[in-house]
Amino acid sequence: MPKSIFKKSLSGFIPASSEAESLMKKIKLNELVTIDVKKPRSLQNHRRYFALLKLVLSNQEEYKSIDDLLEVIKIKLKLYDVKHTLEGKPYPQLHSINFASMKELDFQKVFTDTLNILSEFLGVTTDELESEIINFY
Repeated sequence: MPKSIFKKSLSGFIPASSEAESLMKKIKLNELVTIDVKKPRSLQNHRRYFALLKLVLSNQEEYKSIDDLLEVIKIKLKLYDVKHTLEGKPYPQLHSINFASMKELDFQKVFTDTLNILSEFLGVTTDELESEIINFY
């Protein structure tokens, strides 16, 4: 069966698109089906995260790019696997935070943890930092 998007309501899951409605019509009343539930990543949260990085980047001089800042954050959050060179020297292989690599709930935790790290780095509260993010969308 094709994938479709549903919305949770008090009475259960309801179709959130015409494709989902069409799919529901194909399932008989009281018929048992299996559902593979996945919460899609929020593009808005993804943009908010990178707005946070842009905001911090513009208010400090230590890091020269968003990639540099993101790399340090991933290491601080331990978002890496330890690999070894041919000589046996360990190095971090950073995890990706792209849509395909991370679930929304995991990404929300990364956002919160990053907000805490960066507010401490800048010497401001998380509320102050979060209220400024809107200016960097």
